[in-house]
Amino acid sequence: MRLNHPVTQNELTLPDDILIVSTTDLKGRLTFVNPAFVRVSGFTEPELIGKAHNIVRHPDMPEEAFADLWATLQAGRPWTGLVKNRCKNGDHYWVLANATPIREGNSVTGYMSVRTTATRAQVAAAEEAYRMFREKRAGRHAIRDGRVVRTSWASRYDVLARASVSGAQAIVTMLWMVPVLVGLWALLAPRSAAPARYLLAALLLASAGGAALVGLRRAQRLATTLRASAERVEELTQGRFAGIFVADGEDEVAVLQRALQALRTRIGF
Repeated sequence: MRLNHPVTQNELTLPDDILIVSTTDLKGRLTFVNPAFVRVSGFTEPELIGKAHNIVRHPDMPEEAFADLWATLQAGRPWTGLVKNRCKNGDHYWVLANATPIREGNSVTGYMSVRTTATRAQVAAAEEAYRMFREKRAGRHAIRDGRVVRTSWASRYDVLARASVSGAQAIVTMLWMVPVLVGLWALLAPRSAAPARYLLAALLLASAGGAALVGLRRAQRLATTLRASAERVEELTQGRFAGIFVADGEDEVAVLQRALQALRTRIGF
């Protein structure tokens, strides 16, 4: 990873309404920078255009953050995360970076990034999280789509989180079919099968309860995500670009979130 020096650890305070904009080619070389980018970075435009975007990378940024950034963009998805950038003189500034692929037809031709001022709370949380990665004590934490998340065995095998809306409905339907089939068996089975009746009655109750919990969890997730999306869209209509779209999973709602995230970046550009 490129390590830029010197560093002063002096922080540059950015205006609340600043928009720092750039585009790169597929290899990360700068093809456009707006005046705010030039002013804040301390480089001249000729020093930036054609150079690798990591010319402003601060050595305090962990490798994992940029590995996640490129993996996300190359998968065709937008990325949002906290970034500490380095100025030419060694000072630094924190931004909430929103990056998205630039498409011409069905092809990705480059990447676009729009950065806004990060809040002090966001900076404090990012500093602590990134320090964990630099010091190799992140444990079960990982960076996914720009966010620091805690990984677990359960999250890896959470089929419901990755299922589409129709897939989740199929899971719930299957869970409800078990009680129906058990109930039919209990009605038709001979009286000598009483112990099995009790066992299957317990299975019926467990399956029904599981179906109810799965359906409730799914409904809560959809409601929370859609409510948050509506709030972010309202912010866009007011010209504010600092809100974070959280796109968990691979279902239709997550696809919508990522589309809104990409739209936010293009509107900012």
